[in-house]
Amino acid sequence: METSTKERIIEHAACQFLNNGIKNITMDELAEQLGMSKRTIYELFQNKEELIMESLKYFVQKNSSKQKEIYKSADNAFVALLSLYNSNKEGFLRVNHRFIDDLKKYFPKISKMHEDSKEKNGEFLTKIFDDAQKDGFILKTLNPAILSHLFSEQMAIVFEKSTKFQFMDLYETMCVTFFRGIATEKGLEAIKKYIKKINKKNNKTQNLQMETKGFIKRGLFITTCLLLQTNAFGQDSLTVNVEPDTLNLDLSQAITIALDQNPTIRVAGMEIEKANYAKKESVANLFPSISATASYQRTIEKQTMSMAGQSMKIGSDNSWAAGFSAQLPLINVPLWQSIKLTSEAVMEKVEKSRGSKISQVSSVISAYYAVLNAQDSYEVLQKSLNTANENLRITKKRFENGQTSEYDVIQAEVQVRNIQPTLLSCKNGIELAKMQLRVLTNLPADLPIEVKGKLSDYVNDDYRGMMMEELDSSLVDNPNMRLLEVSTTLLERQLKLQKANWYPTLGAQFVYQWTSLNDDFKFADYEWNPYSTLSLSLAWPIFQGGSRIYKQKQAQIALDEMEYTKEDTRRKLLMQLESCVDNLNVAAENIRSTKEAMALAEKALSITQKRYEVGAGSSLELTSAENALTQSSLAYYQAIYNYIIAKNGVDEVLGNAYGQYVQQ
Repeated sequence: METSTKERIIEHAACQFLNNGIKNITMDELAEQLGMSKRTIYELFQNKEELIMESLKYFVQKNSSKQKEIYKSADNAFVALLSLYNSNKEGFLRVNHRFIDDLKKYFPKISKMHEDSKEKNGEFLTKIFDDAQKDGFILKTLNPAILSHLFSEQMAIVFEKSTKFQFMDLYETMCVTFFRGIATEKGLEAIKKYIKKINKKNNKTQNLQMETKGFIKRGLFITTCLLLQTNAFGQDSLTVNVEPDTLNLDLSQAITIALDQNPTIRVAGMEIEKANYAKKESVANLFPSISATASYQRTIEKQTMSMAGQSMKIGSDNSWAAGFSAQLPLINVPLWQSIKLTSEAVMEKVEKSRGSKISQVSSVISAYYAVLNAQDSYEVLQKSLNTANENLRITKKRFENGQTSEYDVIQAEVQVRNIQPTLLSCKNGIELAKMQLRVLTNLPADLPIEVKGKLSDYVNDDYRGMMMEELDSSLVDNPNMRLLEVSTTLLERQLKLQKANWYPTLGAQFVYQWTSLNDDFKFADYEWNPYSTLSLSLAWPIFQGGSRIYKQKQAQIALDEMEYTKEDTRRKLLMQLESCVDNLNVAAENIRSTKEAMALAEKALSITQKRYEVGAGSSLELTSAENALTQSSLAYYQAIYNYIIAKNGVDEVLGNAYGQYVQQ
């Protein structure tokens, strides 16, 4: 169990560090994204540096294994070069420049390990260049070790150096100048065959110059066959379109990606962080505030004092003062209540974040199973179409032998054509369902995804009904109710804060200053006289025009309103829960019923086909049997989908079923 957890942490951390840089990812963020405590991570790794080292080892090992696999499966060494950099391109695009910068600046030892791994990779690359040269694909006059070194250095310039050019433009230009310069005629011919193989595999060829911009936008790799574009020697322009790798998703992966990438979840996390800073700001008011002060006063007209018929001017032309002052709140009830209020505000943000996660998980589950339902429906319709085509073939053969009428042939063909539009519509439904899943997981719209599994994988004997009495009707874990409870506490704190404004406040102040009175600006001759004071100030608000009373009444009304809101929300949630339970019970019954209907329809179709083959049955009976099987199969999978969605609805209302993804 520990090994599995450790590998999961390393894999996730490697992805985050490579995508966002090292300094931008904290251990707290990793713990939150993984749905575990920070203590769990520190039990497996001493510090962040160890985790970074293990993550880099994981990345290097994974990349090395992939390269060796490509080399082993390639037809020859030169094709291995083309395939290797075709595969690595997507990885290069995912690595953030900050990762390399942070590694060099903050973790030099790990950076050294990274450089050593690059040297080992250079040895592997040299071997491929050497094998390609021995096979006659690369010019004999070139040194494979130098070729490997030059290519690695050019890659470093392209990837690590900041320029005004786009990464793809630089990469393509480097490929063009490098591979064209080292290839023999045999090498150029190998590239042509490689291009042809890729085009045949993808069954789609587009003009390279017209599609380069689109490929860059989609983050695709333009293979090194770009080297064979039209040139000064009049060679024909070759085209290629390489589709991106398909992302295979299971439910757990889809939820993890959604929670990690969804902007709403990230914003919720930032709101928690902001609320924590607001709390710290309030606590900071408990500490003394210390200020440095300085003042200068110039007397324009001195005061005149008259005595016994004589007058004299008193005072100095210049008055200087400098010193320090400190204030400390000793008794401040409103401040104390304000600190408690900010603590409740943090809890409110935490509950909002939890609610967002639960809603996101529920939406992803619904979208995931919607894809499976669409795929299974498509498979049912495809089987129906295949059966209809086979029946059409048999009917045509019987018509040619004079065993049936032309009407039966027409009817069989109509059956085929009736299924085709529905099949196309279902195929479009799959893409729409996948698009919804991409939106929820924040994946690129053009990234091909494949959802693992089928609804039939979830068929079991546990599709039982559910009673409301079995469920926790208190809804203590429902995100909306928990948020309302925290909001109630927050309003209670606000009411106490308004009441606290009636209490007196006591503060202490300490002043230490130096003063100097002079009639000139001879600073060296100034005499500075220190003095200090310590004082207590008591303030008791007596009358403020009734504003405190009105604010207190507003807070009380808001608290009373919250009680009504909580009761109304609880009532609506219970109705929603009851509706989900009813839907679940109906779906459970429909599963049992449609499963039996499907088995009977399969048996009926088998009998009807045999009757039709021996001439005892009609084409109308056969068509009816086919339609019955199709409808019962679709109804069966729809019932399973409805059950899963209803169960997901119950879990979302109760709010206690997603513990592995959402921290309670």
